[in-house]
Amino acid sequence: MSKPKYPGPELVLFLLTLLLLTCIGLAFYTWGVGDKVAHWLQPSSKTPAQKAKPVQVSKEETQSFAVKELPARLYVENDVGPIYIKSSAQKKVIIHAQVQAWGSNLSTAREALEEVKLNFQQNEKGAISAIVHIQRRLPGTQTPSTTLNLLVPTPCVLELYNGVGDLKLENLEGSFYIQSQVGNVQIIHPHLTWPSKLELKTGDVHLVLSPEVPLALNLQTRLGRITSASDLPIEGTPEKLDAGARLRGFIQKASAPKLTILVNAGSIIIQKEH
Repeated sequence: MSKPKYPGPELVLFLLTLLLLTCIGLAFYTWGVGDKVAHWLQPSSKTPAQKAKPVQVSKEETQSFAVKELPARLYVENDVGPIYIKSSAQKKVIIHAQVQAWGSNLSTAREALEEVKLNFQQNEKGAISAIVHIQRRLPGTQTPSTTLNLLVPTPCVLELYNGVGDLKLENLEGSFYIQSQVGNVQIIHPHLTWPSKLELKTGDVHLVLSPEVPLALNLQTRLGRITSASDLPIEGTPEKLDAGARLRGFIQKASAPKLTILVNAGSIIIQKEH
């Protein structure tokens, strides 16, 4: 009976070497795939083009109009942006507008800026208008914003329509009618000569009143609250109305010019002037 033949040492060494090379190749392949998978799973350190910081451009314009006859009559419109109106001892209206626009590059930003049209003028009767409109919203750009600053003489009859943006009236004497869509409104130390009205859809109203200035109040919010400073002598207290509130009262005398404020969603806060 013959003995079984076993492979020689050379063949065994060859097979072991081949097995070792196969294992090493498999390991390198596995590590390579793992690195790729890990790379795919990691968040990209590169900022996508759509997240790049937009380019901002701006333009400014200032105009002054002499007031021929008091009270000054002023009409204001602004689609997007804050409006600040302050009384002045000068017998003229000064309008300053600063427009800001944004785009993915300088060209689109400038194009968006040109879509904002400023129209400041005075008609033959002396009435002054400041109208700011965005003609169209360009794709891939933020909505441009215009900040309006106005100095007005006293007394002044103001009519104002605001789209989105805060509004501040300071020491305004005369009367106003205001419609605003979205934004907070501050009315500081008003001296009303005639009845005035504010209609606000969304935002808070801050009233800063003087106890020495007679004023009748008709305030209401459908969704919000009304709070009044305890040291302000208002005849009348806020009433709760479902989700809203109402206040009908006056400072000094009920026959004073009436300020009516109607808010759809927001609070009315009354503070004493210091």
